[in-house]
Order: sequence, then structure tokens, then C-alpha cells
Amino acid sequence: MRYCEYHYNCHHKIRFHLYNIRRQHLGLKLNIDIPLNVCGYGLRIRHLSGGGGILLNARKIGNYCSFNSGVLLGNKDDNSKKPILGERVSFGPSAKAFGDIVIEDDVFVAPGAIVTKSVSKSQIVGGIPAKLLKNK
Repeated sequence: MRYCEYHYNCHHKIRFHLYNIRRQHLGLKLNIDIPLNVCGYGLRIRHLSGGGGILLNARKIGNYCSFNSGVLLGNKDDNSKKPILGERVSFGPSAKAFGDIVIEDDVFVAPGAIVTKSVSKSQIVGGIPAKLLKNK
């Protein structure tokens, strides 16, 4: 993914298309969809096998974020309605975040939670819809 982003940003059309074909092939094989130029450095995807795919359709994902299997971020198709994630945000298995929301730094989203409202810094949220469980 990083090679694809690099060649896209440097306008290397042929190399970009070669890496993009590889990225799409791996995405189909592993059931992952991450748009270009969305993620910061330090992205971690944990426990991918056996738990469903990952769709990270957000406006921005900060540095050192981690995701487990079955995580969905985004909204139907409007670009202005996607979530923004801060730094060091962790999503448990099958957690979801939808709509025009901001999840700030150092937040943990519990497994199976559905986040529909913005979350402040250093919180643990869980439930359907997600509510504050604990401050870190």
C-alpha cells in the first residue's frame, strides 16, 4: 500500500498502476479495503484470519492506529460524511464507526461497538450505540 501511495503522489503512472494492481489483488485475497492517502504511519491490522474483512473508508486515520477483523469505517458514499480518527485509536473485533464523526486520540472502541457520535480523548467506548465505559 505504501509503495502504491508513493508512486501515486510522485505521478509515476506506470509504477503506480503496477502496484495498484498488486494492492487490489491482495485486498481481494485478504478481504481488506483501504483507500490511498488516508492512513498515517504505524497502521496495524491484527488477527485477520477467520473474522471477516476490514473496510477503512475514513477521511483520515491518524498514526499508530490498530484494527482487528470485521472493522468497518465510513458511510454510504458521501465523502463529507466519513469519520476522522486521531492517533493511537484501537478498534476491537467487529467494531464499526459510521457518519461524520471525530474519534480523538487514545480511544479504544470495544468489540462489537457501533460508534455514531464523536468520542473525546482518552476514552473507552462500547455498546450499540457506543457509550462511554471508562476514561483512560
